[in-house]
Amino acid sequence: VSYVGARPLPFDERSQTLALVDAGVNVRWRGTTVGLMSTNLLGARYKIGEFNYSSDFRSRDYPTLVASRHFNAGEPRSVYLSVGFKLDAEQEEK
Repeated sequence: VSYVGARPLPFDERSQTLALVDAGVNVRWRGTTVGLMSTNLLGARYKIGEFNYSSDFRSRDYPTLVASRHFNAGEPRSVYLSVGFKLDAEQEEK
């Protein structure tokens, strides 16, 4: 579980609080390992980074230099499956 409180932003604003849950499990049997991992298990929609800067790329006849809010979206819910095999099994001596 990860928790990040509200962070200070320019212009006397604050970011959203952030709580994420990740989980994983591995099972091993003889020479085989199977793992299942999930990030952002609850499917939270969050902004990993928030920025203020001017970014008018000539969308108007008279561009503005007023800063506006931009953000990087956080990772969506993801599920990963891994399978591993042990190839160098020990041989018994007779």
